[in-house]
Amino acid sequence: MSDEASADAGHARRGPLLAWGMVALAMAAIWTWIARSPQLLEMLPLASDLHGLVMFYVVLFLPLIPFALLLGLVTRTRVARAGASPAAFGLLGLVLGGGGLCLAVLYAWLNGCVIAGPPSAIMPELALLGVALILVQTSAEEFLVRGWLQPVLVEQVGPWVGIALASALFAALHLAGGPVAWHSLANMVLAGLLFGVLAWRSGGLVAPIAAHFAWNLAEDVGFGLAPNPGIGPFGALRDLELAGPALWGGGSEGLNASLGTTIVLAALILPFLARRGAP
Repeated sequence: MSDEASADAGHARRGPLLAWGMVALAMAAIWTWIARSPQLLEMLPLASDLHGLVMFYVVLFLPLIPFALLLGLVTRTRVARAGASPAAFGLLGLVLGGGGLCLAVLYAWLNGCVIAGPPSAIMPELALLGVALILVQTSAEEFLVRGWLQPVLVEQVGPWVGIALASALFAALHLAGGPVAWHSLANMVLAGLLFGVLAWRSGGLVAPIAAHFAWNLAEDVGFGLAPNPGIGPFGALRDLELAGPALWGGGSEGLNASLGTTIVLAALILPFLARRGAP
C-alpha cells in the first residue's frame, strides 16, 4: 500500500473517531454545565425572583449558542444555516408548534383535566421579556442539537438513525436538571423527532426554532401552563391549570407528561414519515 493510500485510510479511520469523540465530549460538557449552573446562579446577587429567572435563561442557555458554533468549527459543520425557503418553513414551524400545543390542551380539556384559573392582568413589558427569553432558550437548544449534533450524527449513521439518536440525546440532557417522568422523556424524544425532521426537510434552523418557540410560548405565555399549578412571572393571556387523571393532565409535569401531547406529536411527525425515502 502506498504512503498516499495509507494516509487516506488513516483519515477514513480517524473521521468517525473524531466525530464520535466530539459528540461524547460535548454531551459530557453540556450535561455538566446544566447540572452545575444552579450553583453558579446561587453565587450571583439576585434582586428578585424575576431577576433570578432572567439570569437562569441567560446563564444556562445563551452560552450554548457560541459553544455550538465552536463545535461546528472543530468538526467543520455549518451550524448557523437558515435553510431553504425560510419564510415558508418558518411559518410552517409556527403553525405546527403553536397549533400542536393547542391540540394537546384540547385533548386534556376533553378528558376533564383543564381548569380555568383566576383572571390575571398581563403586563406587556413582562410578556415581551418572556417572549425574548423563550426565543433565547429555544434558539440555543436548536443551535446545539439540530444545528450541530444532528448533522454530525446523520453524517455517521444516516438520516433516520441520526435524527432519532439526536432526539434521544436531546431528551436525555433534560435529566441533568433533575429526575423526569418516563412519559415526559418519551414526549421529549417525539418533540426532538419533530424538530429534527423539520431541520432535515428544510435544511436549516428556522423551521425547528419556530416550532419549538411557538410551542413553548403558547404553553408559558399563552395558557400559563408552566408551572403547573400556578402562573409564571411573565404572566399569561389565560391562566389554565391541569388537574384530573395524570395520564391526560400530566400531573406536576403538565403537558410534557400528557398522553394528549404524545398523540399530537406523533400525528405531526407521521406525515413526514409517510414520505418515501429519507425523512
